[in-house]
Amino acid sequence: MILAVATGADSRQTAGQTLSATNICQSGQTGCTVLAQTLVGPNIEVSNVQCAVLCSAAGWFSSGSSVLGFDSGVVLGTGRVSDIVGPNDPSNTSTDNYGAGDPLLDALVPGGEPCPGNETRTCDAAVLEFDFRYVQGCQGSNVASFQYVFASDEYSEYVLVDNPLNYVDVFGFFLNGQNIAVVPGTSSTPVGVYTINCGYWTDQCLQYRDWTYRDCPPYGGANCNLFRNNYFFFDPSEATCDFYHVTGFNGPCPNPTPLLTKMDGLTIPLVATGNVDPTGINHIKLAIADVGNQNVDSNVFIKEGSFQCIEPLGACCDRATATCGDGVARESCSGDWLPGLTCDRFNPPCRKQRMLVLLDRTGSMNTVRERTQHTRCFDALERAKQDVEEFFAANPLGEVAVWTFRRPGPTAHTAGFVDRDTAIAALNSPAVVLCSNFTPLAESMCAAVDALVAGLPNAYPTELVLAVSSDGVENDSDGECFGPGSVAGTECGQYDAGSWQQLVCDKVLGHSVVMARYWGAFSMVTAGGGSDTETGGTAGAGVSDFAFFQNLAESSGGRFVFLDDTAGPPSGACCNVIDRCQNGFTEGACVSIGGGYLGDGSDCSLVQCAPKAVIVPTLSGWGAIVLSLSTVVAGTIVLRRRRIPSA
Repeated sequence: MILAVATGADSRQTAGQTLSATNICQSGQTGCTVLAQTLVGPNIEVSNVQCAVLCSAAGWFSSGSSVLGFDSGVVLGTGRVSDIVGPNDPSNTSTDNYGAGDPLLDALVPGGEPCPGNETRTCDAAVLEFDFRYVQGCQGSNVASFQYVFASDEYSEYVLVDNPLNYVDVFGFFLNGQNIAVVPGTSSTPVGVYTINCGYWTDQCLQYRDWTYRDCPPYGGANCNLFRNNYFFFDPSEATCDFYHVTGFNGPCPNPTPLLTKMDGLTIPLVATGNVDPTGINHIKLAIADVGNQNVDSNVFIKEGSFQCIEPLGACCDRATATCGDGVARESCSGDWLPGLTCDRFNPPCRKQRMLVLLDRTGSMNTVRERTQHTRCFDALERAKQDVEEFFAANPLGEVAVWTFRRPGPTAHTAGFVDRDTAIAALNSPAVVLCSNFTPLAESMCAAVDALVAGLPNAYPTELVLAVSSDGVENDSDGECFGPGSVAGTECGQYDAGSWQQLVCDKVLGHSVVMARYWGAFSMVTAGGGSDTETGGTAGAGVSDFAFFQNLAESSGGRFVFLDDTAGPPSGACCNVIDRCQNGFTEGACVSIGGGYLGDGSDCSLVQCAPKAVIVPTLSGWGAIVLSLSTVVAGTIVLRRRRIPSA
């Protein structure tokens, strides 16, 4: 038998009534019993109710529809439940209840430092537990339900990557000993600040101040489709999106009107499932606690009367056909199923993915590579065919467009986005074989992003892949992305305003994922400038194309691959100054960038650098391509994306 959270409303509303809350301080143990009775529906008998909570940290809430998606119920918190009442403000909401932790919650956050004054990882726990049985048993499908929302003032500054579980608050619903408060679509991933969010703010985000930067809210993060932001709101007095009264952000404000609660972020109404005994005694334990310290509060809201025998319906995604239906029972779904949610909540989305292959066919691509004795032009075309094969292996129903570029601009070789056979046929066409003329790189990349977005205007950025293969040296663009080369800057947001590099960043980030293959000699890695073989002049000094492609790919959530022309001496793996492992370095080249050489023939797939950075999980949906790029091939440097926590 299954216990499941009821379906309920999928709320995305903002503003409206403010929450109100009443604690149990005037009720004593009777209050705990009333809390339990508030949660259950008809024909459920509650007994053996126990509370382990400071009275100010448990109670009832009402007027919650516009904030939570349901009106009333029970709230447990790590501070005072009265502090859920809005509006939000810049300060962190934090109360130290000087309370103990909970062993079941400790098990969800292993490792790390204990709370000050405690020997356990958790502290300030608020716990409500009770036995229950179904007086008349469960009817029909023998499925029961309840519904909840998690909210926290730890969003989004505590969404860290260096040690995500060290200080992030934790909660759990332990049904007969098993935690059922898990991320929809997973079997054991606990719901919390680190597992459901839309990214975290770093110094880089603040410098860029652009809502479209993928590593920053509202685009980055885990399961962003299940999160509602209350961290930023529109300030009419400044006519801008307010980040604690810091002005100058670009783009639309994620929250035109704040939710009327002090919590900086919260989940949509979620559904949990678990096994129950339909005729015997069951036990439920609802618990939330601080982790590592007593700072900054979190709360969990449980809908009144939602603990009852109702079969949950949900969204069903058939990945084989990329079709999805709402309101489907679990037993009727042969694909992925999200209880209580709708099709727009799948991550990755239950839709086709698209990739646009953008091949550099300019004069400099005729350079003969010492490593293969082929031109870059030839090798890049063969690599593009592999990329298409691997994309369709991971996305059988995906679609690909094939473009090339040289003066006077980009050329489409497919009629829009097509199937595998048509894409491969386009790459085998004589029209894509030859390389000549100048390089309208910026113009072509921006036009390609426009084509991706126009084809699927409501797509998530992770559904749209721009696979660009080039040796750089922009010298011939026109249109909206035309501009001089940037003299300064090492990443998007730091390039010179109006430079073609920054204009491309602005176009790409937040709209597509970039897979970049950069062709050249190692001497091209460290600096801009040098000769321009197409114009016969000198390329402007400044940002190197290597650095530009690498940062653009990683910032968009994609992958960067450098393909070295030179055969050179024996090579191996190099741990660079931020301990990112890179294949294909000679010992001298590794030392020249301040790295640590791991030996001739060493391989990043077999060795690890010191863990100063944390690898972010691969974007799902194009895993086969990622696996291919992670495979060591001769003369290839593979750079895996990592996020580096801000100081």
